[in-house]
Amino acid sequence: MRPQLLQKFLIGICLLLICCTVNGQQTNATDEPFEVLKAKAEKGDAEAQYKLGLNYLTGEGVPQSYDEGIKWSRKSGNQGNQYAQFNLALSYEQGLGVPQDYAEAAKWYRNAADQGNPSAQCNLGNLHDKGHGVPQDYGEAVKWYRKAAEQGNADAQHNLGKYYRVGIGVTQNELQSYIWYSLSAAQGHKDAAYWRDVVAAKLSRPEIIEGQRRAASFVPHVESANADNATPTTPQPTPQPSSPSFTGSVFFRRCDPLHI
Repeated sequence: MRPQLLQKFLIGICLLLICCTVNGQQTNATDEPFEVLKAKAEKGDAEAQYKLGLNYLTGEGVPQSYDEGIKWSRKSGNQGNQYAQFNLALSYEQGLGVPQDYAEAAKWYRNAADQGNPSAQCNLGNLHDKGHGVPQDYGEAVKWYRKAAEQGNADAQHNLGKYYRVGIGVTQNELQSYIWYSLSAAQGHKDAAYWRDVVAAKLSRPEIIEGQRRAASFVPHVESANADNATPTTPQPTPQPSSPSFTGSVFFRRCDPLHI
């Protein structure tokens, strides 16, 4: 496969395409005509700016333009829209439409993470784990993974399971590892299911029963926005605690599980 086609294929996997056409009219995720959406965005509506940026980034309903997508996402992100901030962060992390810049990615992830966005929290944890754009700090990685994991993010739960299994950033604790792997595996995370079983082989039967009990009693919570760090000007959709399957209002949705 030629490099250009491979790149397009990989980008296509990353994109969540939410725009559509209804009765021949360009629409967005809320079935709002494109012209109406653009007018709102030009008047400074942060959510309209986010959605307009999304349309350009995905190229659905309009010619794809990373420049326009980034422009409108930035306008929205500067007003505090956490989803636009997440899209900007991942664009900088991946170098899509902008030069790859991990420091900028970390900044925008942090803005969204401070508003309780679990995918941003998990990806920010990844940057701290790898030392990309921020000092490598396993304690910070654990902090952000935990915030995302407690909201139900399966990748963050997997990553916490790894940290407890190996003893990175936390005291090694195989029971805790088993619990987090179990929670992630219950959402269909295949790597988590494998490592859950590896850890289970090292636990006693009573420990497994206790781990299963604690995993079964887990209730994800939606983290409130940090008022000191977030100033959204329009009401934002509530982050979904059960992700890996976010609802359709994001351009990218990715939190890489760690591998050793």
